[in-house]
Amino acid sequence: MSSTWIKMELVPLPRADYPELLAYWNPDSGQLLGDQVEVLHGLVYQAMIEGISGAELTDPYRKPSELAMILSQYYIVIPEPVVDVPHFACSSHLVQ
Repeated sequence: MSSTWIKMELVPLPRADYPELLAYWNPDSGQLLGDQVEVLHGLVYQAMIEGISGAELTDPYRKPSELAMILSQYYIVIPEPVVDVPHFACSSHLVQ
């Protein structure tokens, strides 16, 4: 069974004090790879603890709409489906 990977270019919103990021996400497995993914993990964790007005969050790492709700508060997300994750990203941090 093949897995779906999504390359995400994350450009911070003008009011957001976050770094520009490149991450690879697999919604089937919930994996998030790339340099500085701990920043994204922190945003997901904060949203799960504090909630998002008008939204119920259950599994943002596996539900695209939930991850999009969280990240769109801080980033412009440019997604692109990819067949493979580059080798350098595989050796980067893993968040699940």
